[in-house]
Amino acid sequence: MNYGALIFLGVFLTLVSSWCGLVLAPHFQLGRQEPVEIKETGLLYPPARPGLAAQGREVYVANGCVYCHSQQVRQSGTELGVQLKGWGSGTNEVIDAILKTQAKPDPSAALVVMTNNAVAVLRKVKPDLAESAALVLIEQVPKPLLEKVSLFEASVAMRKFEKSGLEVVLAPIKPFGPDIDRGWGKRRSVAQDYLRDRPLQLGSQRIGPDLTNFGARQTNALAVLKHLVEPQSIVPGSVMPPYRFLFDKRKLLPGQTPADRSILESEGSVDFEYVPKAEAHALAAYLLSLRAEEILPETPMSKPPVAEIATAPSPDATAK
Repeated sequence: MNYGALIFLGVFLTLVSSWCGLVLAPHFQLGRQEPVEIKETGLLYPPARPGLAAQGREVYVANGCVYCHSQQVRQSGTELGVQLKGWGSGTNEVIDAILKTQAKPDPSAALVVMTNNAVAVLRKVKPDLAESAALVLIEQVPKPLLEKVSLFEASVAMRKFEKSGLEVVLAPIKPFGPDIDRGWGKRRSVAQDYLRDRPLQLGSQRIGPDLTNFGARQTNALAVLKHLVEPQSIVPGSVMPPYRFLFDKRKLLPGQTPADRSILESEGSVDFEYVPKAEAHALAAYLLSLRAEEILPETPMSKPPVAEIATAPSPDATAK
């Protein structure tokens, strides 16, 4: 019996199912994404790049910067913890219950019983915790009880405190990973970050650092231009080639004032200036526009404390 048609049909269905799973399903999941509104600011994310930055992206693509720089922050996971916040709302009820069981009610004795109970619970959660250290944690709140644990471990620990009379809260959620440790970003990159980028410049090599959040690390356009002229002057040992063709080299005459944002250089006793062309200004604007740090549903992380936001330097101040 000839099974050729059956074999062909089986191979065809296999290929179709693979295509549906690898191409069609992701398209339905991600292909219709739209910019989202950030509740705190009311602005859309990702924002549209200004005209000069959009032109700079074309310069970035044309010069093949993607061959040495990636634009994707990788993340190993998230970590959180459990913090001791206080005695908790049920403390008075517990102490009252203890007083009712005493022949001669003694509030101080009830507090001792409560403290001992809390210490016992703490040491169950952290067996290596000394009794004296547990007392310090209870007396000086808020204090971290557990750090760098998974959500499951934190949930198990919090259940152990339910009857202790202690008030505990989850510590801030923090993404972690090698890229985050390097300061390349605060969270992993997701599809939402690239909605306005065509073509994508994800990159596969990191001869240079990842540029996903370059604009968060550098706000000084003059430093970017100087990096393009002489990378080693900004990053000693850098293997990046100079991009001086994006500049006009001019000899400075005695008493002549350098042009705006030009890069000065001396060759022997002769002074030169590198005046950035329109392409150099556009490329610098694009690099400074690279930021992907918004908190999104698919990238859970806690917001920085209000005090940290208030004391953070403004971009204008950093540029000066």
